Amino acid sequence: MIDFTGQQLTEITGGVLAGCDHEKVLRIPGFYVDSRSPINDGIFVALVGENVDGHKFLADVQLAGAALAIVATDSTAPLPEGLPLLQVSDPLIAL
Repeated sequence: MIDFTGQQLTEITGGVLAGCDHEKVLRIPGFYVDSRSPINDGIFVALVGENVDGHKFLADVQLAGAALAIVATDSTAPLPEGLPLLQVSDPLIAL
């Protein structure tokens, strides 16, 4: 487990946190790029590949129990309500 506060995540990535208290401590079991993984309490990183855009699976990872999703600021995919987000210029670089 890795402990991060929301503030630490914004400082490390240069991102903007939405839907999560900056002082909240997140006990993260891991970072995930596959929405089919057991993500419970983990951080999902929405990567854009040649054939798949991870942003299209945000609702799925929310249902799977993700604590937070790292998403691209320029993504046009719908963002589910209630899922804390860390918006960054490039999710791969943030990872």
